[in-house]
This record gives sequence, structure tokens and C-alpha cells, in this order.
Amino acid sequence: MEGPEIWLEEGGPAFPNSPEPGVVFPGMSLRDYFAAAALTGLIMHDHCDDGDEVGQAVSAFAYHYADQMLKAREAKYGALPSP
Repeated sequence: MEGPEIWLEEGGPAFPNSPEPGVVFPGMSLRDYFAAAALTGLIMHDHCDDGDEVGQAVSAFAYHYADQMLKAREAKYGALPSP
């Protein structure tokens, strides 16, 4: 999936940037931002070690938390408008 649809599914851009009129660099998605925040907390609470398998599982868990945060956000504020 590409284009505006992916941004709606992933919560929209976290840090949009328009360096010049008509050009938009959407940056990371809000889902990626939420996952990074969740991952930081998971790592700080020693829920992972150096193993690749554990790291992949913790990363998947971080995206699970991100998806839950997006659902809570939509429940409170409604869906994002279509572009």
C-alpha cells in the first residue's frame, strides 16, 4: 500500500515537513513514532536481551502497543479525514 492510504492506516505523519510550497515530506508515521516510544519503555524495563529472536518479538510487541494507541486515539477523536 502506498500514498495517502498508508498514512491514514498508520495514524498520519508524526512530523510532517514542507520545505517549499507544494512539497511535503511526511516523515515517519504516527504508528512508527508510537512504536518507538513503546520500544524505549520495553527496553528500559529489561524485557529484551541481545538475541535476534527476542529483539524481533519485542519489536513486534512495540507495534502491537502502537496499534492499540492508534485505536484509543481514534475512539476518542474519531477517524482521520480522507486526503
